[in-house]
Amino acid sequence: MVTELPVLKAALSTFVANACAKLRAQNSQAALIQVFLHTNRFRKDLPQYSPSLAVPLPYPTNDSLVIFRWVDALCERMYKPEYQYKKAGIMLSEISPVTHHQGDLLEEPAPAQGTLMQTLDALNKRFGRGAVKVSTQGAYSGWQMRQERRSPNYTTDWAEVPVV
Repeated sequence: MVTELPVLKAALSTFVANACAKLRAQNSQAALIQVFLHTNRFRKDLPQYSPSLAVPLPYPTNDSLVIFRWVDALCERMYKPEYQYKKAGIMLSEISPVTHHQGDLLEEPAPAQGTLMQTLDALNKRFGRGAVKVSTQGAYSGWQMRQERRSPNYTTDWAEVPVV
């Protein structure tokens, strides 16, 4: 279980990087971010806390740096040091194609999407997932994703189907 804020932020940063890479791969963008934290609900001897906050973005984006700034602010707002956190995560909603731009009379126009994220994706594709990281992603190793029930890749990747 995690009790330190920097470790929670590092975990959330990894989730943001993975989610945004998937958005960019499908040429999509998100307009709503939700962050949640959970304590272990099976440990009745520990205090329980399960906050969740969502925020609409001023403009849709798939930029990891922009989304992490929002996630970081939401995490700081929800974090309470007296709890032991078991689970944390993000959800990106209101997903639309990057070609869809809805203007707003009261907001400044969305800044042009730079090539930084495209370069990051190209380097990670060439040298392997996670070769180039942003922000605090991977800064702390005090947590690990639990993936013991994850499906094998051969269920989604033709190149890894077993040959008999």
